[in-house]
Amino acid sequence: MDFASLLHPMPTESFISDHLGRGVCVLEGPFDRFESILPWAQINDILERHWFDATRIRIVKGHRHLNISEFSPSIATYPISESGLRRRQLSAESLSRHLRDGATLHIKSVEDLSEEVAELASSIERVFKERASIELLVSYGETPGYQAHIDYVDVFAIQIYGRKKWAVWEPTRKWPLLTDPESAPKPEGEPQEIVLTSGNVLYVPRGTWHLVTPAQDLSVHLSVSVSRRTGIDLMKWLVEGLHTMEICRQDLPMPVDGESADQEQHLRQLRETVIKFLDHPNLIDRFLATHQAAQPFRQVFDLPRTITGSGLGNGGGWNVRWCAPMAVVDMDPDGLVVRAGGRCHRFGAESLPVIRFLMARTTSSLDTVGEEAINPALQPSDVRRIVWDLSLAGLAVVEEIS
Repeated sequence: MDFASLLHPMPTESFISDHLGRGVCVLEGPFDRFESILPWAQINDILERHWFDATRIRIVKGHRHLNISEFSPSIATYPISESGLRRRQLSAESLSRHLRDGATLHIKSVEDLSEEVAELASSIERVFKERASIELLVSYGETPGYQAHIDYVDVFAIQIYGRKKWAVWEPTRKWPLLTDPESAPKPEGEPQEIVLTSGNVLYVPRGTWHLVTPAQDLSVHLSVSVSRRTGIDLMKWLVEGLHTMEICRQDLPMPVDGESADQEQHLRQLRETVIKFLDHPNLIDRFLATHQAAQPFRQVFDLPRTITGSGLGNGGGWNVRWCAPMAVVDMDPDGLVVRAGGRCHRFGAESLPVIRFLMARTTSSLDTVGEEAINPALQPSDVRRIVWDLSLAGLAVVEEIS
C-alpha cells in the first residue's frame, strides 16, 4: 500500500493542488481495501510480542486516560536480572474488558511494529519529504476517547474496519503551531458530520477542530500525521546562517547622551544583511533540502551480507529497496553526494541514474534497475557494484528472490 493507493482514484497531484491545507476531504474506496495493511492477526501479534510503556500506548475512555497499571501490570524480566529490571506486559483480560466497556486503544508509532505500515509511511515520506508517524486506534461502542481538539499536523485517518463518526469544525486560528503563545479558541456553531466507513480516508488539515466517536461498532483506524515546514522554521534556519555575519554577532550599540544614531545605523545594517539572505536564489529549496537531509529514516538491516562483504554475486535474482525516502542528491566537482539521515555519502558520478531510479520506486528487481536506469557506460556488473555500495551505506537493502 502506498500514498497513491490511499488517494485512488484521485491523482496525487490533484490532491496536493486542490485539497492539501485547504479543508477536510473524504476519499472513498472499496470497504476491504485496507484490510491487508493491518489484519487482526497482526494487531494481536503486535500486542503479544512488544513491550509498551506509557509514552507508547494509551487506553482512553470518556476523555480520561487510564493509568497504565490498569491494563499492563509491571512484571520482572525473565530470567530476573541482577538489576531488578522490570517491564510491562499487556493483560489480555484487562485490555479486552476495557474495550468492551467503550474505551479506545491508542498505540503510537505503529510504523516501527509492522512492515506493511512502515512501507506506507515511507511512501508518504517520499511524497511530502517529511517524517510520517502512524498511530493505531481500536474502539468499540459509542463512547468518545478524546474530547474535541485540534492537531498541529496534517492527519490522514484510514478506516480499516467498522465506522467512526467525525464532527468537524472550521479552524478558529489559521495555521496554529504547537509553540503558539495563543491557543486556538474553541469552536462555536454546528459541526460538519462525517461517518467514515471501512475503506475510506479522511484528510484533516492542521488546526481543524474535530471530535471522533465510535459509531456503535467495532472500529479500527490508522491516524497518519505529517508535520510540514512553516515560515517560522525557515526563519529559525536563517538565523543559524546569520551567525556567519559579523554585524549579526556584534553587540547592540548603547545610546550615547540620549542619542540613538548608532542604533539606527546598526539596525539598517542588520536589515540589509537579512534582506540579502532572503533574496538568495532558491532560498526555500535550499532550506527544505537541508531539513530533509537531516531527517532520520527507518533503518533496514541486510545481515549477514553487510558483515561478511559477500556482495551480490552473479547468480540468482535480487530485489532492491530504497530505504531513505527523504534523501537529497547533489553533484559537486568531486562526484555524487547523497545526504540522508544527517550523513553524507559519496559515490561515483556514474551512480546517479541508478540512484534516481531507485528513489522513485518502492522496490525494483535488480535486472529492472540495470535495464531502465539507462546509462550506456554501465555494465550489469557495474549496477551490482553500485547497488552493493548503497546497501553497505544503509541507503538500500537487497533481498534475494527465492
